[in-house]
Amino acid sequence: GCNLNSIGTISLEISGSTKKIVGLSCSSESLNSLVSSSSKKEAVQNVLTYEYSLIEDQIKMKYASASSSASKSQIGLWCANVMKQFSGADVSIINTGGIRATLDAGDITIETLYEVNPFDNSLIYVEVLGSELISFYNAYPSYYYYNTDLDISSINSSSKYKLLTIDYVYYGDYFQSKFKNAKLIKVNDELCARDLMGRDLLSRSSGVWDPSSSSASIAPHGWPEI
Repeated sequence: GCNLNSIGTISLEISGSTKKIVGLSCSSESLNSLVSSSSKKEAVQNVLTYEYSLIEDQIKMKYASASSSASKSQIGLWCANVMKQFSGADVSIINTGGIRATLDAGDITIETLYEVNPFDNSLIYVEVLGSELISFYNAYPSYYYYNTDLDISSINSSSKYKLLTIDYVYYGDYFQSKFKNAKLIKVNDELCARDLMGRDLLSRSSGVWDPSSSSASIAPHGWPEI
């Protein structure tokens, strides 16, 4: 359930001889009922505290410092620019819901980047038709962040464009309904958008990221050959 409101259980009965599923049952239970007593809550918290202690030194690693606080939109536009510059794409798209938190001024660590973008979605390289890009852009103006230098009025309807996005966007109904002629070029499941954001921060010689500027510093990796 969203926000861990409930825990789901799927039970499978598998035949020892045929190795096939012969029975299935599903159930869900409120998380509050599972940890209703103070002793259970304390036990859960103890586990979390212990596990956190094992990784705390790693996730506190500093990428850079933010010169001021950053809104979700500032982070999203910067992320889209980072994706575009890294990939050599003409256009980059990330969903607005992919940015989950704002950033305060000060140190940006692995932990804070996970709070901002906790998703491990694969990077999707795809070739799209200009007319379909225009249609998508006009249909969902507030659902996605695009690279800031995208001028949709300059898109040629009959031309093809290199587009980088994430699998959540690519396989979503909105994308699939508009990009009927999209050609999948590559799926990169070794990197996610958060990884690129971290690389961009580390590449800044000053060690400072200015949220008022959405420019990217990441080294270009280049568009993959077909």
